[in-house]
Amino acid sequence: MLLFSDGDTLTSGDYLKADRSKYRELRNLLNVAQASLRKLVETTESLSDKALQQTNAASWEDLQVACQSALQNQSRDIEIFCWWLAALAYKRSDMSLLEQGLEDFVFAVTSLGDTIHPQLPEKKLTGYDENQAKLKQCENQTRPLEQLIGDNPNSGLLSIPLMAFPFLDDYALRNYLSDKKSGNTESVKAEFTASALSRYDELKARYERILSIDSKIAVIQQCINDYRFEVSKEAAIGDKLQPLGFSFVRDNLKQLKSMYLYFCPKLETLEEPDSQESLEPATQNVADDQTSLEQHQPTRTSSSSVTTQQAAAVETSSRAYTREDALADLNRIAVFFKKTEPHNPIPYLLARAIKWGNMSFSELMTELVSKDSPVLAEISKLTGVDSDINTLLNNDVALPTAEVEQPKPAAQTQAPVEAIAASTPQVSPVEPTQTSQPTSESQSGSLW
Repeated sequence: MLLFSDGDTLTSGDYLKADRSKYRELRNLLNVAQASLRKLVETTESLSDKALQQTNAASWEDLQVACQSALQNQSRDIEIFCWWLAALAYKRSDMSLLEQGLEDFVFAVTSLGDTIHPQLPEKKLTGYDENQAKLKQCENQTRPLEQLIGDNPNSGLLSIPLMAFPFLDDYALRNYLSDKKSGNTESVKAEFTASALSRYDELKARYERILSIDSKIAVIQQCINDYRFEVSKEAAIGDKLQPLGFSFVRDNLKQLKSMYLYFCPKLETLEEPDSQESLEPATQNVADDQTSLEQHQPTRTSSSSVTTQQAAAVETSSRAYTREDALADLNRIAVFFKKTEPHNPIPYLLARAIKWGNMSFSELMTELVSKDSPVLAEISKLTGVDSDINTLLNNDVALPTAEVEQPKPAAQTQAPVEAIAASTPQVSPVEPTQTSQPTSESQSGSLW
């Protein structure tokens, strides 16, 4: 860890926004860092401009130093943690600092639980009943995380650093995704064969770091969404807080793992950290109801845990059925047919549907056909985009709650779902956006 030690006793500290000058100073440093980044990635030529590279590095360094001081001496605040972690990711491309910083964040989240900042002062909660106050407080505390993890593809403070994560030398994730889309990965793999063997120890260390980062983010995801779930138990259906979506940042990490395993299959022998073991103690300070662990965080399980999955499925009606739940169910259906009927087109069609479902309309059309092509109208018709969806779906079908027969193999594996990412993610100006009720005082809208 970079900020704390295991034996430290943490307090939440001060509400940082009460010190407006300090908060504004940190926010301005973030704006400067993002502005320098936009200049750097504006064109292919600007990416190789040494002066712009130095300016960008210095801007993120300034942000990192200022946020680190605030976190150590003034306030343990989720929003400031997000900015600090982003600065660490930009500071070193191998993500070693980000990995250590995430340890600090996990330690703070699990130690402080629902007392972590930004906590609204009592005067901000006047007029709310007890349940409404808890909802508003939780939303204000946790919503800033979207700045780090993103709320749509290629968004979030970690998106660009992850795209720049290297395999060998200057070959990064963005290059791999571009080659994958153009069908050039086989030729690249042939070029890397000898280097991957001779530099295996280096690749192994970086791959293990990817696994570690993903495991720590999984712990944070569990803690935060457990907290949001707990405070929503007594709320009306329309007021319940939905789980924060970590799928975009974790999809990037999944693509990183895929890149490493494709070019260096020997890495498949490494085991991923058992995040479930680390999640159990992590959630004790946030929620005592351990049944929520199975309710809103789908996990890969062996056949021995099928009963637990089925019990959680039966209880689905007690919480909101989210988009992520639906996609996870589609994925499970695809895996079932892939295992039991590999000749059947169903799993392949579902895999493509999941992939397309995570793309915007313009990205989908670009994937299917070139711009301004006369085939565009026909593609729209074939994919159902120009149809009334109510004529295609039976809206009377209930959400699945019944026990589903499981396939017989010894262990169930998760089918990969490919996330599409642009080779150079777009960076947009900092424009805090309003969130749905309960509203959050924290300005934590999309920053990219």
